[in-house]
Parts: sequence; C-alpha cells; structure tokens
Amino acid sequence: MKKHLALVLALVMVLTSFSFVSAAPDFADVAGTEFENAVNRLELLEILKGYPDGTFKPEDSITRAEFAAVAVRAKGLSGVAEAAAGLPSGFSDVPAWHWAAGYVGTAGSTGIVNGIGNGLFAPAAPVKYEEAVTMLVRALGYEPEAQTKGGYPYGYLVVAEEIGLLDGARSTTGSFATRGLVALLTDNAIEIPMMVSIGFGDNIRWVVSGSKAHGGDAEYLLGKLGVDEFEGIVMANFMVNSRLDEEEITLYDLND
Repeated sequence: MKKHLALVLALVMVLTSFSFVSAAPDFADVAGTEFENAVNRLELLEILKGYPDGTFKPEDSITRAEFAAVAVRAKGLSGVAEAAAGLPSGFSDVPAWHWAAGYVGTAGSTGIVNGIGNGLFAPAAPVKYEEAVTMLVRALGYEPEAQTKGGYPYGYLVVAEEIGLLDGARSTTGSFATRGLVALLTDNAIEIPMMVSIGFGDNIRWVVSGSKAHGGDAEYLLGKLGVDEFEGIVMANFMVNSRLDEEEITLYDLND
C-alpha cells in the first residue's frame, strides 16, 4: 500500500529549504537540534524509530545489524526482509533465529553489505562511520563508481562527498556512527539521484539516473518507498524561524 504523506509529498523534493513539518512524533532529545528534521522524516517513513519513552537518543551508537536494517528499509525492501525472516542470512554469526536475519540476508543478497570476512558479519558491533557511508553508497547504486576510485573505504567516501551524502554529516574514519549521524546520512540519501545500469551484455554502463547519459527521469530511494509524487505550491502568510506557521498547500496529481 502506498503511503500518502501530504507534507512529504508537497515539500520533500520541491521546497527543501523549508523545515520539515509532519505528523511524526516529537522526540524531546532532538527538538531544536540539527537532527530534528531528519529524524522526524525518517520516523514518518518508517526507516528509523525512536524509543517508547519519547526519546531518540541521537548520541547513542547503532549496531551493524541495526544499520543494515535501516539501509534495507531506505531501499524499500522491508517486505522482502520480513519475508526472509527465519531463513539463513548467509553469515554464520547471524543465525536464522536472529531478529535481523531477514534484513542482513537481504542486505547481503542485494550487495549492500559484504560482511567482515570469513563468513562473518559482526551484527552486534557498533557500525563505523565509513561502514555506514559504504552501505548507503551501495544502496544508491554507486558501487561501481566507488570501486573505480579506490574501493573501501576511501573510494566510497570520495563518492559520498561528490553526491552530497555527507552534507552536514561528516565524521572521521574509524569512529562509531551515532544514531543522529545515521539519521542525517540516511535523510541525505533519500534525495540523491540513484546510479542505474543501462545497456545489455557487454555494453552495460552505470550512469546517474536523470542525467543526459541516462536519458530518463531521476530515480530516488524515496520512490522505492512507495511514496506518491506530487508537485506542491506553498503560499505562506509569514515565516518564523524558517518554519511555516500558516500555509496553504495545493497539490496537483501529475497522473491525472
């Protein structure tokens, strides 16, 4: 079932300079911070979740298994992962009964993760900054580009910088990615044109969707989530602190 998210549809890729306002719950520990808009949007899109006590805990670490689940959800593969629950994940340390077996298995089978070698994934280890960046670069389809620029980790970091994935979300290699940083990275990712393959057989090439070489419309992770796209016109009487206090949103269904 497609999600009809009025404010996402009206603003997310049309008026990105405005603060994001939604029906997502307000997390006390991210209100007024750099994480607020990203966390609210990802909560609404069911990519990231907060805690029952009304907090998000942006400074806490996130495990490799948890981040694999985030990347799989962002790519619109939640249903596949849920259907794969209870099946072998492909990694000996993520048994079929593990809560993330379906997510890790899906991430592995789609090339989002490769593991740490020797058939291991290290699901409980905190995800490192460069690991999180690498998973998102792969989810966006830029694996071939990253490999031509040196592979892991620097090729992925170079590509991430070039496509805007690191905007406002830079850290250092070797450091653990916090939940807040993950929210910023993932929020950036859903608005970046994906890289796609064109041609057949020996003539397959990887190009950025929406580019002249592609010749078609840009593809985004947001579209993989089953969100209907509309064009929105926002007319505001006034703005306070970059937040629309009074607005009239007119939506035009491009399919009509």
